[in-house]
Amino acid sequence: MKCHQKKGKEVVACTISQCKTSFCSQPTFHILYCPSVLVSMGCHMFFQNPLFYPGSSDQRSPTHKLSSQFAFPNKLLKELDPELRKDVIDLLVPFNNLHLHSTVGKGHFSEVFKGYISYSSTKCQTVAIKMLKPERAQKIVEIEQFLQEAALMKNFNHPNVLCIFGISISESGIPMMILPFVEMRDLRTFVADAARELLVIHLLNFGNQVAQGMAYLASNGYVHRDLAARNCLVSSNFTIKVGDFGLAVNLYKVDKELKSTRNFPVKWMAIESLRDHRIYNEKTDVWSFGILLWELMTRGALPYAEISNCRLKAALEAHVRLGPPEQCPKDIYHLMLICWRQQPRERPTFFELCSEMKTLLEAHSGKYFGRFNSDPYYQKVMPTQKFLKCYT
Repeated sequence: MKCHQKKGKEVVACTISQCKTSFCSQPTFHILYCPSVLVSMGCHMFFQNPLFYPGSSDQRSPTHKLSSQFAFPNKLLKELDPELRKDVIDLLVPFNNLHLHSTVGKGHFSEVFKGYISYSSTKCQTVAIKMLKPERAQKIVEIEQFLQEAALMKNFNHPNVLCIFGISISESGIPMMILPFVEMRDLRTFVADAARELLVIHLLNFGNQVAQGMAYLASNGYVHRDLAARNCLVSSNFTIKVGDFGLAVNLYKVDKELKSTRNFPVKWMAIESLRDHRIYNEKTDVWSFGILLWELMTRGALPYAEISNCRLKAALEAHVRLGPPEQCPKDIYHLMLICWRQQPRERPTFFELCSEMKTLLEAHSGKYFGRFNSDPYYQKVMPTQKFLKCYT
């Protein structure tokens, strides 16, 4: 299990029960194969869920090599594109190590289960298992698109970006991804819960975390292409993680026209992408981030609810934009508007957005205020549909 630390330093964590060393918080699985020498020493592997132990980011568990008996679990791998097979082979985990329990989510292409992965007869870890639906697994093109997402995710190492533990393939040839299990589900569902008390500054903090994750992705050449609140996850310690990379691409590796069977998220797409789906870059993701920020400040409202998908491009061409949410401070709405500028070159980068939001968060930090009720950033935000229908 590898983890690339800050400054590129790699260290090994002790697996002896008396050792006080904690485990790596951002693991990337290669293969779960326990060397016999460790078994004879009586050592047991134990992996903490990286989502809930952010403080232990300077240790790693032993690296495991691919077992010769596990080189090709079934004929499916042989049918994959050679380059893709090379990218995912080191992520493979034996299917017998996985145990699926309850379903926690369903989509058009996949289902997500709560389950656990076992490392020995006494050691296991709760995980989320994302499985391609059986009817989708009949076509190699859809299997490859599913595994492309895993191939991208194995390179991610940031606290606000969802990592991947590994992949597995069932005996019937259905691929699945092994991911951290997140108790609180997706960001949109989280903020839309009327029973949850959220302040403006909380919602801005969530947006800042998303921007931090997106700045990391952009700096490494990745374009998400489906950034929305529904595709971000909230952990129990309120860490936000950007996820769902089914449409994501690495600009450094794209050398042919991208094809996908997935529908494009029209209401979140930049105007230039609506004109031509082949146009995607950091600035198109920035546009989508503006929509996500609007989702946060309305606590889950549907953007452009009164405009159909087929009419949206014409409306945006006419400079129609989402109106300000009822309880949204002007500074935050301004961030949305600059994300939706007609010309991509006039939009901010994610690093610039992070800087702007950090300034706002620091300016409205509690240490500067004796009474929070006088600051609009400390006002409660309720789920609402009260906002201007459009802004020109």
